[in-house]
Amino acid sequence: MNGHIPLVAENRGFALPVMYVFTNNTVIDKRARALAELREIIQQDGTRIAREEMPYRIAYKDMQTGATLYAGGRVDPKAIAESEAIFAEIIQYVIEASRSAAAE
Repeated sequence: MNGHIPLVAENRGFALPVMYVFTNNTVIDKRARALAELREIIQQDGTRIAREEMPYRIAYKDMQTGATLYAGGRVDPKAIAESEAIFAEIIQYVIEASRSAAAE
C-alpha cells in the first residue's frame, strides 16, 4: 500500500509519511548507475528521499552501544549538525503530512 503500513494508515485515516535516508553505509556506491535506479524505485510509490545523507561517523556507530551525540567520550559537532538537519527535515515532513490529512 504505497510503501506505508496498511494497518496504521487504516487506524489513523491517512498514510504514514515515510522518508528514506541514505547513509555512507548504503550498499550501492553513490557513483553507481544502480543508485539512480534505486532512488527511482524508492520514489515510485511517493516515498520521499531526504535531501542530505548521513555520512559514516564513529559517533553514529557509538550510538549503537548506548552513547549519544551529546555525551560520551567523543562529541562530534559535525555529526550533531548533520543529524539535527535530517531530523528537522523528517519532522517538517511529518507536520506537512499531518496538516494535509487534517485538511482532507
